[in-house]
Amino acid sequence: MENLTEYLDDSLIPLENKVKQYLEVEHTIRQLEAEVLSLRHQQPEKEPARSKLAETEQQIERLLGQYEALRTDVITMLPGENTAVEINLGYGPSLVSYYTIDHETMQPLEEPVLRVVH
Repeated sequence: MENLTEYLDDSLIPLENKVKQYLEVEHTIRQLEAEVLSLRHQQPEKEPARSKLAETEQQIERLLGQYEALRTDVITMLPGENTAVEINLGYGPSLVSYYTIDHETMQPLEEPVLRVVH
């Protein structure tokens, strides 16, 4: 019988922590992108709105670099391509994997796609 608690293995904790960081940065980027859209639709001619918009866009750029670095870190921590690993993100088993082949066309992808199912 398959071990249904493998995702609780302590050796997966570094991967779990990295995936949590990745998801947190992704969430923050989405919030900031929504804020940018909101700021663009407000009165953009006012200096405080323009200043806040520029600051938020810079923050997004910085986070995108961090996001890409975390994506690369997670991919290097995974055992192999096109294989999912069960991890514990705090609410039962979650899957993390990266793919190098498009599952619909079966064509190689230009860069690996990281997937987190939680």
